[in-house]
Amino acid sequence: TQGFPSADSYDVYLQITTQVQPKDSGSVISTLVEAAGRPMVIKGDYIKCSSLGTIEAGILAGVRDRLKKG
Repeated sequence: TQGFPSADSYDVYLQITTQVQPKDSGSVISTLVEAAGRPMVIKGDYIKCSSLGTIEAGILAGVRDRLKKG
């Protein structure tokens, strides 16, 4: 860990998977974010990145808004 954001200067691999499953009282929405990055100027392996939860929260908010609009 380097202690500062690197997305603007790194080659980033990002995969987002969202799944909706029916439940008795509605639905359950789960989102998995997988990310890894490496500097663009240095050859090397990708290093796994952790999520801050912002993307997941945004997807959930978008789904909720869409359901409200019908």
